[in-house]
Amino acid sequence: MSTGGHETEAGTSVTKPKQGGFDPLDVHIGLRIRATRKARHMRVDEVRDRLGNIVTSQQLQKYESGANRVSASMMFRIASILEVHPGHFFSGLVDPNTRQTLPEVNLQSHKLLRQLDGVDAEMAELVGKILVRSKRIATKS
Repeated sequence: MSTGGHETEAGTSVTKPKQGGFDPLDVHIGLRIRATRKARHMRVDEVRDRLGNIVTSQQLQKYESGANRVSASMMFRIASILEVHPGHFFSGLVDPNTRQTLPEVNLQSHKLLRQLDGVDAEMAELVGKILVRSKRIATKS
């Protein structure tokens, strides 16, 4: 299926706008929503029910296919139901400025970010240094 954009080895590029097909960014986000829902062993109608029936199952399927764009408020609600950070849906995209793939925002990362919320800047910097150092040590092993 053509997404109207182009794919790179690292992920989906968002530099090319929609041309006659679905917007590649919307497709990427939809595929991430679908993959996360399936990883949680949830059916579309379960997500619909947990959303309070504010959208139909068909609408959710259109989000998942990229046929319809997910609003920020809906993405936030879906992320909450699927227990992921909303940024999770952007993971794997290629940043057009740096040409780097956006990192995975998994549940553990999301929990860590929540724990760091409200921590003073000095403590947050110290935790960041610890994480960088532990990552270096892990890659040497």
